[in-house]
Amino acid sequence: MPKAQSLIDFAELVSAVPGEGLEELVRQIGRRKGLSPSWSGRGSDSGRDLYFTETLSGSLSKEKITWLVSCKDKAKSNESVSERDLPAPGIKDKLAQHDANGFLLVTTTTVSSGAKALLDSLDKSNGGDIHNLVWDSSELTAILLDPTNQDLVRQFLPKSYQRVKGLTSLESSILEFRDQLPDEVLADVMRLIKPYSSSCLKGSLVWPFDSTSAASIDRIIKRLLINQNAEKAALSTDKIEYDAFVALIERLYADYPDKCFSYLSSIILKHDDEDMKYNAYQFLLDNYNLSRRDIVRLVLFVDDWPS
Repeated sequence: MPKAQSLIDFAELVSAVPGEGLEELVRQIGRRKGLSPSWSGRGSDSGRDLYFTETLSGSLSKEKITWLVSCKDKAKSNESVSERDLPAPGIKDKLAQHDANGFLLVTTTTVSSGAKALLDSLDKSNGGDIHNLVWDSSELTAILLDPTNQDLVRQFLPKSYQRVKGLTSLESSILEFRDQLPDEVLADVMRLIKPYSSSCLKGSLVWPFDSTSAASIDRIIKRLLINQNAEKAALSTDKIEYDAFVALIERLYADYPDKCFSYLSSIILKHDDEDMKYNAYQFLLDNYNLSRRDIVRLVLFVDDWPS
């Protein structure tokens, strides 16, 4: 399981126009949030500004906010956004120039303490006269980890998509708190929930026809995927029906082929049941490209092995 921080790597951003990947991604996010994104025309410096329009409805009144969106992609340098990266001559002047009353800073990294203090001082919640909001890498990641936005990850961050596509809603929810947990704690939590975050490996769902077999499957999964001990998983493979065993290894093979290989190899080497050893070996033959070394290592432990 990759570390949470590397699930979304904004240095991978791709776009039709080089250098505008973040702007295009944010525009798509704004559209999905109902923020009516629009571009200004390109200026003399070949730049253009992105705007969101939002209407806040209260019990007695409505307020329209036109957000000037400033995108700062610093993923490759990993530098934070500083005061000098903010619009010149000043945010309020820039907003007045474009008849906007909100400033949204979007960055693929973080905001420096000085820039944050400046933005906070301008915000209406602190006595200022404009709206301010920051989407940093943490906020962007939380947005993109929403299952409804996986197509955006696939489009703009194709390598990250390969890491994200298998996440369940439970895993995504936990990752929203990644900034509040030390890396090692988060890694342990993700490792513990991974086998059970999807229903496919729960014993009662792998084999709902017999509670004894289901309980055995749960023991196997715990020892194989959580305790990372294929030998103990193999030795705990008892009181399980043949069809339940087959259903289990088919699920394991689909989701964890390497772990499945270790588990079946350990059954062949350590288990006492000759029929189970034979079936494990047959499954390996049918589904893996066994090396000569693997065959020599395993086949001597199987009685009446297939030719």
